[in-house]
This record gives sequence, C-alpha cells and structure tokens, in this order.
Amino acid sequence: MGAAYMLVVPRADFEIVDDWFVTGLKGTGSKGIRLDNVFVPEHRLMPTEAVLGATHHGTVWSRSPYYHVISPIAMVLDHFILAPLIGMTWGVLDIFEERVTKRIDPQAGAPAHTRPGAQLRFAEAHAEVSVAEMLLRRNLQQVRHWGTTREQPIREEQATILRNIVYAARLCTQATNRLVDGADSSAIRISADLHRQAADVRAGASHRIFQPEETFLAFSATRWGVEPPAAAAP
Repeated sequence: MGAAYMLVVPRADFEIVDDWFVTGLKGTGSKGIRLDNVFVPEHRLMPTEAVLGATHHGTVWSRSPYYHVISPIAMVLDHFILAPLIGMTWGVLDIFEERVTKRIDPQAGAPAHTRPGAQLRFAEAHAEVSVAEMLLRRNLQQVRHWGTTREQPIREEQATILRNIVYAARLCTQATNRLVDGADSSAIRISADLHRQAADVRAGASHRIFQPEETFLAFSATRWGVEPPAAAAP
C-alpha cells in the first residue's frame, strides 16, 4: 500500500455535491465534493505520516503547542470536535431553563420551575455537562503540555485522553436526553427549539470518534497490560 497524503485543491478544480440531507447539524453544510481528472502538484501534497508525527510545515511557522504534539492526531483534533458538542449541550440546558421558568406544568397546574421533576432533571443534566467541560479542559491542559515540551505521551496516557473524550460526549447525550424527556408536548413546536438543538447534539455525538466500545476496550487493556485489538489500540 502506498503512502497516504493530505492535499490542497483550488476551489475551481472541484464540484460541491449537495448531499447533506440529515436529521441534525443541518447548518454545518458538510457536503461532498467531486473531482474529475484533477492534477495535484507535489507542493500541494502533505504526507499523512508527517501530520501524525508533527513534522509537517505547520511545526515551522506556528508557535501553537497543538502543532507540536507528537502523537496520534486524535490527541488534538478530537477535542475540536468535542468542544462544539459541549457548547450545543449547554444550549439545550439554556432552552430548557428558559422554558421551565416561564411555563405552567400541565399536570400540577403550578409554575414548572417549582416542580421537583424539572429541578432534578436540570440539576443532574447541568452537572453532566459541567463534568464534560472539565474533562475537555483537563485533556487540553495535558495536550498543551506535550506540545510545549515535545514529550511523547505513553500509550496509557493516550488511552486516557481518548477515554475522556468519549465519556464527555456520552455525558452530553445523557444530559440532552434527560431534559428532552422532561419536556411536555409543547416542546415539539418548532418555535420551542428544544428538539432541534437536541437533534444537533445527538447528531454530533454519533461521530465515529465518540463511539465508546473500542476506546473503552483500549483503555482497560492498556492499563492492565493486555494487548488490545488492532482497531482499539490508541
């Protein structure tokens, strides 16, 4: 198998394919592209191995520690996918809180924010998203340290970082589901915005990097000195 490359192609050389028909994250516009008989000169190619090993051109001109992390690219890139997921989940909490403080509970006939159900759901969901954000910040602090010192993280450290990313995403979906389940049927109106925001969180959390099985297997196997399956290795 030949070497893998990342490449830069001028806008005029490719066609955007309008195929982004999705249930969540509609606003990202993550459409496909089509290239037909496009020549890519060597100066627009970057070996993927150079990106993964922090020996690419960015390490020369950038002082950012993230460009100097000598480890799998997931140690850096996956955080930049997790961060907006956490932000969207905070948005779900904001929408829930705004609704609950303004409406009447249809069963109790009392202000919804005075009812135990809403209070308990909001408190637990708020804690979950707070922990997800703490995991993100803790991870980034460690990754910045590696990029600044040029240290090579050991496998157990890599496995811990990836586990934290996956678990933070799980906390986001748990918080979102808890709040949506606590809303009455008035929340299905488009004007309520709760379900649209929840759909964005769920769509974001479906990204392959947040799938827990292989990542959790790799964490435990690495910690206990068991050789993880190839797909699960950090």
